[in-house]
Amino acid sequence: MKYLRLFNKELTSRKDAWVVIFFVLIFILFRMPSLVEPYWYGDEGIYQVIGKALNSGRILYQGIWDNKPPILYYIYALFNGDQFFVRALSLVVGSFSVIAFYYLGKILFSNKKSIILSTAIYVLLFATPLIEGNIANAENFMHLPIILSAILVFKFLDNKKLRYIFFSGVLLSIALMTKIVAVFEFTAFLIFLLASLHLIDFKKAKEFLNFKKIKPFALFLLGFLTLFILFILYFASLNALPDFLRGVLSENIDYVGVENNFLFPMGVLLIKIIIAASLIFLILIKRENLSRSALFIYIWLVLALFSTFFSQRPYMHYVLMTALPFSYFMGSIIEEKKHRVIKILAAIFLVLIVYLNFGIYKKLFSYYDNYIKFILYEKRVDDYQLFFDSNTPRDYELARFIDMFSRERDYDVFLWSDSGQIYALSDTLPPGKYIVAYHITYYNNAINYIISEIEKAKPTYIIQTKKEFEIKRFLPSYVLKYRIRDANIYERQN
Repeated sequence: MKYLRLFNKELTSRKDAWVVIFFVLIFILFRMPSLVEPYWYGDEGIYQVIGKALNSGRILYQGIWDNKPPILYYIYALFNGDQFFVRALSLVVGSFSVIAFYYLGKILFSNKKSIILSTAIYVLLFATPLIEGNIANAENFMHLPIILSAILVFKFLDNKKLRYIFFSGVLLSIALMTKIVAVFEFTAFLIFLLASLHLIDFKKAKEFLNFKKIKPFALFLLGFLTLFILFILYFASLNALPDFLRGVLSENIDYVGVENNFLFPMGVLLIKIIIAASLIFLILIKRENLSRSALFIYIWLVLALFSTFFSQRPYMHYVLMTALPFSYFMGSIIEEKKHRVIKILAAIFLVLIVYLNFGIYKKLFSYYDNYIKFILYEKRVDDYQLFFDSNTPRDYELARFIDMFSRERDYDVFLWSDSGQIYALSDTLPPGKYIVAYHITYYNNAINYIISEIEKAKPTYIIQTKKEFEIKRFLPSYVLKYRIRDANIYERQN
């Protein structure tokens, strides 16, 4: 309970409480439609299947596969892959994120308008589908521990109590084991700590780091690695440590490398590292002219942008990692008159480069219109589903087919599809650890592995929604029996 007292001093006024309540209610209002969305989003489909598989006894990474750290999958397992409950939890966690965001804003800013503006922008970005805030993806669960960690960083700087810096690291450890890119928040907060305590001094090259004061940073690092170490011990006890390390580390490195090649492997990534490092160096050189809050926001924003562009892939939910410091950056424009024009131009530039690389959700108003018409019975279910993805009604039809005609076995269907949610909708599991077709085509020897698993499980049906030639390797014992929309359904011959 004593740690809860950390948050009461800045929210004691009735006015603050009403402002926070208002923002939380707006957040909930914007997020409500997400609770009744159909099963349509590919990443969520994978997580849903993994959640069900873990509850059926499969071992993560060894018996069911994806390439993220484990916390997100265990969240889905907690609710057996049920999208409504996972998204409801995301809504609750997001509501607490808004409260924590406002509180951190009170630490960073003295101007009430700065706090209000930054929180309003954050709610808009995080609550709506604009950058996929409505999806229960890893980023949605990372914001709260990251914001709380930042609060504890400032608490440590104010009173130098080591427990604050250790638990700040632990909170970042939770984010890290939700998605590996939390390493950039750790880096940002570490650089800020070093600069704030004057342990980085470019004027004294021989004393670049004062190691006599290293204890807080050792505790920060220990806290940051806590959950990673615990998961190493856990998966080692299951004889699945190599699979865990492959899923969390090596496959993520390979995944990042695919789109970052330029002249040589990771060439684009090297360019981004040079740009980010140069910007951080410039900020640190000029830190004597910056307020503590500005120093924190600038360092965090640079590394959050690096995180967003890290894998060089145009997935919109990556922008959620930049939404946090960017919202505070917008508040800082009001907070300090100094360099206001430059900051406005920088904000416009950031919005443009993010938009040109990732875009935004262009059906924002029709998204809420679609929801209202659906709950008022003014829209048919198929039309409501079709709004989200043209394949969604087909996926639901295929799930109904599986429910009606397959045998009562968990592994009675194999999908050659990227719609893993069909397994979740039909309460089945894939034969083998790979859920979607792009996993099977991406990983070496995955096709031979799946052929072996199909021969063991002998599923009654193979359902094809992707027209790739690899499907022919799975069909020697199957004949085309049915077609549902653009999907081919092959039945096993006895």
